Amino acid sequence: MDPQTLFLTALTVLFAVYTAMAMDMEWTSTSGRIAAGFFPRIIGFLALLLCVIALAKSVRRSLRQPAAGEAPQASGLADDDGAESQHPKALLAVILCSIAFYAAFMPLGAWLSAAVFLFVALSFLNQRRHVVNIAVAVLLPALLYLLFSQLLDVGLPGGFLNLS
Repeated sequence: MDPQTLFLTALTVLFAVYTAMAMDMEWTSTSGRIAAGFFPRIIGFLALLLCVIALAKSVRRSLRQPAAGEAPQASGLADDDGAESQHPKALLAVILCSIAFYAAFMPLGAWLSAAVFLFVALSFLNQRRHVVNIAVAVLLPALLYLLFSQLLDVGLPGGFLNLS
């Protein structure tokens, strides 16, 4: 089994367990509003679906590859996408930004930490488009604020500015 298929299998099992745990949570409150289990169910089912699709593609791709002793068929497209060698600095930057986002989530609050995360990550990934980076870093958290705090009435950490 190739490493990608093995990874996707483990990830599928992980999300299956996550979804099972989410199903044990209450998804509505006694007053009929959405409760803590509502969003984890959506996330779990979507993640599980995406993992199963990616796993099926990976298995299908590995079945089409020639055996170890056979010569590969000539084609215009390479079978290996080379993802493990593409942009290791960008990957490391996004991982570090994600860790910082996690650490800043409670002290700064959901909205400010999301805006800072998006601005820093996009500034690294999309270096020459500063106006777009700022627009996304401001507008996406604002839209999420409207969706969660105003429309769905879901409380998220407000941080030291108390923006909940």
